[in-house]
Amino acid sequence: MRFRFILLASALSLAVGPLAGADRRVDHAKFPSLKGPFKDGPAVTKACLSCHDQSAQELMATSHWTWKGEETVVPGSDGKHRRIGKANLINNFCIGVQSNEASCTACHIGYGWKDKTFNFADPSRIDCLVCHDTTGEYTRKPIVDEPLDWTALAQSVGPTSVQTCGSCHFAGGGGEGVKHGDLDPSLLDGDKILDLHMAPDGLAFTCSTCHRGDDVAHHIRGRSASVSVQTGDRLSCATCHGDSPHGRAFIYRTEAERRAGEKLRAGRPPLPAAEARRLNWHARRIACQTCHIPKFSKVMPTKTWWDWSTAGRLREGKPYKDLDENGDIVYMSEKGDFRWNKDVAPEYRWYNGTQRRYLLGDVFDPTRVLALNPPGGAADDPSAKIWPFKIMRGKQPFDTGTRVLVQPKLSGPPGSGAFWADFDWEKSVQTGMAYVDLPYQGPLGFAETEMYWPLGHMSVEGSAALSCRDCHHRGGRLAGVPGVYIPGQHRARWLDFLGWLGFFAALAGVLIHAGLRVRGRRRAADREGK
Repeated sequence: MRFRFILLASALSLAVGPLAGADRRVDHAKFPSLKGPFKDGPAVTKACLSCHDQSAQELMATSHWTWKGEETVVPGSDGKHRRIGKANLINNFCIGVQSNEASCTACHIGYGWKDKTFNFADPSRIDCLVCHDTTGEYTRKPIVDEPLDWTALAQSVGPTSVQTCGSCHFAGGGGEGVKHGDLDPSLLDGDKILDLHMAPDGLAFTCSTCHRGDDVAHHIRGRSASVSVQTGDRLSCATCHGDSPHGRAFIYRTEAERRAGEKLRAGRPPLPAAEARRLNWHARRIACQTCHIPKFSKVMPTKTWWDWSTAGRLREGKPYKDLDENGDIVYMSEKGDFRWNKDVAPEYRWYNGTQRRYLLGDVFDPTRVLALNPPGGAADDPSAKIWPFKIMRGKQPFDTGTRVLVQPKLSGPPGSGAFWADFDWEKSVQTGMAYVDLPYQGPLGFAETEMYWPLGHMSVEGSAALSCRDCHHRGGRLAGVPGVYIPGQHRARWLDFLGWLGFFAALAGVLIHAGLRVRGRRRAADREGK
């Protein structure tokens, strides 16, 4: 019993210790339950849960496991409560998970999710290694002639890292840097000019430094605007920096954070009070990210256009791909045409942390660009700020008869209706729509869509952030953002009139004053001459 208690205490220190800023890693190779041998991942999971007996319940309550959020009402919808998430929404990258689970769930933190029969209540299906591997050797798709050493992997587990989180989040959308724009493998070894928080010469944070759940282990804070529609568990810069961040001390949560901050600020003069007040005045309606993420995809390109309408072309009866001069895929028979961009300036919108969301079955106007997750907020919304976004654009399939976007079946063996195997759009869409219990009338068309991805990573320190000149000139940043007047960029006739009136009034005052002084001197000189 005493050994069991010590084992549980050690496990708890592994789960909680790093989150509190301490390094209390445990040598798992010493634990009898991990001596092995293990034949596969689920066997390793069973051994993990023999000590971490609460972890399965904690994890299976999260959206990382369910790929759905809590019940919510989607803004602008029919008012019904529903659970939505990656599991049942569509996007303009690989379109949707449903009917494509076998390939899409390569990044799910579980084993064996291939169709609707997956048992989300079975803790043995949890993949502990995908988040807790420290060797860098673990992969969900091992090479046939190089099998994984499951025992060595089990004995080497540890806290999550940028590498383990990035193994999925850096490759969203089917490839490195494809989806987010501010998340890609360059963050693994970048400097503080790339990302101040994660760089070794910056604050050297890991993902869990900001995203950790303080109350419940395995609860990961944060939300993705691609699948979440409410503010919910949204992270904020104000957690550490406060609502008026300039000219004030950081709110340190751990000793490690305090040391990192002091190292970064060593030898730097404090921000002048007047400058701090000016910047904090801007921060009332401008998100921190707007100034501190002047560019995204700084090292690796990100996908900005995906045209499914050209997919299906074959050469000599076989699929093919074309590359650009940088080696990036610009056409693929399975997926269509792509455009890539690097070192991209964001686009800006008002944002209050909520989104509307296109739901499967929603009727739309195909003659207009359809925003799948338009951000909520406007200039007259006191909770909204101007935010930077990556906006992903493209064309995706829809049913011209019913005017709804469709869920095609993309992955699967030949003869299953999978587009990537059979290259038959009609069969692909019929199969996919039957899977989600929606009718397909046809014929098939392709509509332009766009998705909004608020930026939160690749932030830089103040010296590398946007300057006044970046916004306060004609055609500068924030051009086109409605409801805001930016001196130097915008014109208001009444304000221009008052400005010029003031200028000429001041000029007239100066000239009159100068004339009176000249006249006075002359009179004085005349009196002296007499």
